[in-house]
Amino acid sequence: MPQPQPGRRREYRSEYRLFGLPLFHLVVGRDPQTGAPGRAVGIIAVGRFAFGVIALGQVAVGVLPIGQISLGLLLALGQVSVSGYEAFGQMAVAPRLAVGQVGVGGHALAQVGVGRYVIAQAGRGAHVHSAERPSAAALASFRSEFPTLYGLLRRVAGDALNPDRPAEAPAARARPTGAP
Repeated sequence: MPQPQPGRRREYRSEYRLFGLPLFHLVVGRDPQTGAPGRAVGIIAVGRFAFGVIALGQVAVGVLPIGQISLGLLLALGQVSVSGYEAFGQMAVAPRLAVGQVGVGGHALAQVGVGRYVIAQAGRGAHVHSAERPSAAALASFRSEFPTLYGLLRRVAGDALNPDRPAEAPAARARPTGAP
């Protein structure tokens, strides 16, 4: 059994309820009796462990969670994000769109990506667009499914998103600029 932890626990729970849950629940600190970290449960939940429609916490679970570890129904934002629809994070997993350093999804925009349509430095999937392997199908799918995201990518990446450009040789990219 955990030892009680000194310190103060702060908690606010709104009086307004929706579907039996408080509209807003905030928990900071540990339970002084058990030493357990606080858990926030509400429509909007904020705490180390947060469970709600909108959840913000180190571990966040909900429809729209934001946290170090996020598990979401529609959208997840966090270092490790898993969602039933779209995810954004250092490691993102979702069936429709995964954006992150590592992305796994139907569409994956990542440094390392896996999916049906992938834009990545290194990727696996049916249609992968990378420096070595341009893919008109991957770009067309991103352009039609996510026009705002694709427009932003065009501004940032420029010609790298041109499917008609010649593929780069891996050795040519590895040489530093100005090297003989």
